Amino acid sequence: MATFLNALLLSRFNGLIVFLFVFTIVYAILQKGNLLKNKNLNALIAFSFAFLSLLNPNVVKLIMYLVPWFFIVILVTLFLIIGFMLMGLEESKMKLALGSWGPFHTTFIGFVGFVIIIVLFEIYGGKGSSAAGQAAQGGAVSTVQVLVQPQVMALIFVFLTAAMAVLFLTSGPVQRS
Repeated sequence: MATFLNALLLSRFNGLIVFLFVFTIVYAILQKGNLLKNKNLNALIAFSFAFLSLLNPNVVKLIMYLVPWFFIVILVTLFLIIGFMLMGLEESKMKLALGSWGPFHTTFIGFVGFVIIIVLFEIYGGKGSSAAGQAAQGGAVSTVQVLVQPQVMALIFVFLTAAMAVLFLTSGPVQRS
């Protein structure tokens, strides 16, 4: 799959893009979790994760496929929020709807998970096609080779869809103020 990063000759900056993406995500999680309570230590851990991610070419490939999708999801979400606010939805009601855990967050996380599954299939899809034959011959099969089988990915998608349906159907009624 050709991404706009390849089309615009930004592929020369793959290392920098991957490093900044991993550093930003890990640092944001560490700061939000407030587990260590030390910004410098959080930055050092994020720096280490970002540097180590550069050493694995599969991680670099995964992130380079994931970054364009990630920004498309953020832009669509931002435009949806702006569109609702342009139609008259007040900011306080928007904060109320998005502030607490609810269907929006679950759907968003489900969509991000689905995009990650698509990206994993894009990267490892061709490598897993002979996993069943390799296992039948007594060879070692990696977890990734099993997970990227089309049947397994379809089963995971069905399980995720069923789990989200059960979550939405069993949750209590939405409280309106």
